[in-house]
Amino acid sequence: MINMEKAKQKKGYLSRQEEKQIAKDSKRQVRILEKEKKRKKTLDEYTSVMQDENNLVEFDNLNTNFFTERGVVKAVNGVNFSIKKGATVGIVGESGCGKSVTAMSLMRLIQGPMGQIVDGAIRYNSRSGVVYDMAKMPMKEVYKIRGKEISMIFQEPMTSLNPVVRIGNQLDEVSKIHLKSICPKTGEEIPMTKEDAKARSIDMLGKVGIPAPAHVYSRFPHELSGGMRQRVMISMALLCDPSLIIADEPTTALDVTVQAQILELLATIRAQFGGSIMLITHDLGVIAEMTDYVIIMYAGRIIEEGTVDEIFYNPMHPYTIALHKSKPTISSEGKRLFNIPGNVPNPINMPSHCFFRSRCSHKCERGATEYPDLVQISETQKVACFRACPGSVEKKEQKLETTIEPIEETIETTATIDEAPKTTTEIEPIAIETAEKSKESITVETPKKKPATKKPATAKTTVTKKPAARKPKETE
Repeated sequence: MINMEKAKQKKGYLSRQEEKQIAKDSKRQVRILEKEKKRKKTLDEYTSVMQDENNLVEFDNLNTNFFTERGVVKAVNGVNFSIKKGATVGIVGESGCGKSVTAMSLMRLIQGPMGQIVDGAIRYNSRSGVVYDMAKMPMKEVYKIRGKEISMIFQEPMTSLNPVVRIGNQLDEVSKIHLKSICPKTGEEIPMTKEDAKARSIDMLGKVGIPAPAHVYSRFPHELSGGMRQRVMISMALLCDPSLIIADEPTTALDVTVQAQILELLATIRAQFGGSIMLITHDLGVIAEMTDYVIIMYAGRIIEEGTVDEIFYNPMHPYTIALHKSKPTISSEGKRLFNIPGNVPNPINMPSHCFFRSRCSHKCERGATEYPDLVQISETQKVACFRACPGSVEKKEQKLETTIEPIEETIETTATIDEAPKTTTEIEPIAIETAEKSKESITVETPKKKPATKKPATAKTTVTKKPAARKPKETE
C-alpha cells in the first residue's frame, strides 16, 4: 500500500484530505481578495505615474491566478511590457499561455470569484491626463473607461453578440452609456438621445464596410454571416473612438478571404483613428503584416520580445525559432512540417526551472535549477534564455544555429523518404560497401561469412533473368 501511495504521488494524484485542504486555502484567499476589491478606495490608491510618457499602457509584474480545488493556476506570472501611443503590439503563443488572460486583466473581465489579480500594476494613461492603475481601480470607475477609452474585439462574435437583441439596440446601448449630446436650447451636455445614437450607429456600420447599414441595423446576429458579425463587433468597439483596441484573435473563425478584409479594415482604422492596437493571434503572418512590436508568451510568462524585424529575422529563444519552423511556407510544399515535441507543463504545479526545458532542443544544465530572467539583447529585444549573453550576441547565434541544424536534417530525411523510395541500384553500392567492411573486420571465420557477399550477385541475376523471359517470343 505504501508503494501505491508513492506511485500516486509521482503521477500527481491527490488524496481526498489534500484536496479539501487546498480548496479551503483557495476559498480563504478568494475571500481576502474579494474583500479588498470591494473596499472603498481613495483616488491616490489607484492612481500612479507612467514610467514613459509616450506609453499608453504599462504592465508591471502582473500576476493573475485562478484558485481551483486542485491548486492555484498561475495564468499570468510576472508579465512586464508596454504599449506605446499609436503603436500595434502583437502577442503570440500557444493556447493557454496567458494571452487572453492578460487582455482580460486590463479590461477587468477576469471571471470571479475564482479568477483574481493577485499582484502587479496596469498603468493606463487616460485622456484626462490622470494615470490609473487598472488592477486596483474600483469597478465603478472601471465602467467609465471600459468601452469608452479601452474597447475589445472578442474572438467569436456569435457568442459575444446577444442573439435575441437586434444589432441596432446593442450598438445604441454603447453610445447611450458613454457618449453625450448637446442640448439645442441650453447648450449643455445631456445623455445621448435615441435619434443621435441611431444615426451614429448606422454611420459606424457604414465606416466598417457593411453594405446597406440601415438594413443591417434592424437585423438579428444570426441573420448575418461570420464576416458581417465581426464587422459589427469592430463597429461597436469604434463607437466611442477608443485610445486602445484589444483584438483577441479577430480572424480565427473566418475564411481566408474574410480574414484579409478584416485585417485591411483594422489597418485603415489604425490610420484613421490613430489609436493603439493590442493584437492577440496564433498566426505569425498576421503578426508580420500588422504589428510593430511582438511579444512571445509561454506558460504565463514572456520569453522573448522585440520589433517585428528582430523576431522574424533574428529570433533568439528556442521556442520562437521552433514557432518559425512549424509554420508552412511555399518552399515546404511536400515536406513534413516540424512540430514542437512534448507538452506545456501543468499550470498548477509549475517547475522551479525553465518551463521550456522538457521541450528544448538545446537545453543547458543551468536551466534545470533556475528560471532565466529576461536578458537585454539590444535596445528593443529581450530574451529569457541562459544561452543569451549580453556581451556576445554573435556567439549565441552560432550556438543556436549549430543546435538547430540536426532538426533541419531530420525534416529533410523524412521528407525524402516520404517522397520516393530508393531503387535497387542505389541500395546495391551500400550493400557492397558494408560487405567489404565486414571482410576487413573478420579475421578467422571468413569461410562462414563468404555467402553474405553473394547477395548483390543474386540481385543482379534477378535483373538478368528479365531478357531470358523474352526468348520464347523470338522462337515463335
